[in-house]
Amino acid sequence: MAAYCAKTHPSCEAVISSGDNFYDSGVTSVNDKQWRESFEDVYTAPSLQVPWHACLGNHDHQYNRWKHQIEYSSTSSRWKMLDRYYFVDFDYSTFRIRYIFIDTTPLIKSYQTRFGFDGDALRALDSSGEQMRWLNQTLRGSSAQFNIVVGHHPVYSASKHGDTDELTDILLPVLNDNNVTAYISGHDHNLQYLTRTFPESSPSSPSVSNHTLHQFVTGAGSKTDSYMKNHPHLYYDLPSNGFISMSFNSSSVTVEFRGVDSNEPLYDVRIPAIL
Repeated sequence: MAAYCAKTHPSCEAVISSGDNFYDSGVTSVNDKQWRESFEDVYTAPSLQVPWHACLGNHDHQYNRWKHQIEYSSTSSRWKMLDRYYFVDFDYSTFRIRYIFIDTTPLIKSYQTRFGFDGDALRALDSSGEQMRWLNQTLRGSSAQFNIVVGHHPVYSASKHGDTDELTDILLPVLNDNNVTAYISGHDHNLQYLTRTFPESSPSSPSVSNHTLHQFVTGAGSKTDSYMKNHPHLYYDLPSNGFISMSFNSSSVTVEFRGVDSNEPLYDVRIPAIL
């Protein structure tokens, strides 16, 4: 990733992390040694001295430690997790990109009874559905040509964890109603591109039709999982280490899948701007 950013013109402007930022159970404070061992002393290349915008994963939530990653944003020049859910705009002369980061773990009921998780605390984080209302309002209020939502858990996945039922029920309608450019997730430790076109209009947003959901699973920055199964919406997968890059112009974004040893992209997807 450092080599790719070093040769990119202009250089990479930011890094996006799709959650599970620290294994196995998040960080215990802003002084936890993992900040050095897993972040500051690892990504030392000059090309990676850019903002790192991150969302929370399920491992980051264990033992209710998630808040320390938000707190670290006030002490770090690079780490930028502004809240459990937040957005960041990138403005250019002819277009705008809005990245919207969400916190998917409290939306998934099974974590409320798992070892290492505080069920009552998780329920309290989203007991009223506030996050999805915020997401809907943030998307509806956006004037960006590219609205990209980032959350840890995938809506669809062809790997070990499979589809996330709660997200197909409550997140997918918001993504479709607002014609999002793409949804980026992690959780499964590989790279996937899944896409599905929804020809029907939504009752709450009848002007939206033929929306194509572009979902990218990018969870292969460290450990990997080669298990893959047939999935009706899977178009590409890479069960080894790698990452995706995104490059924009006023008319489209190109998403490229990159392996650790490849100079050229292994697969690419071009998505048009929102008109």
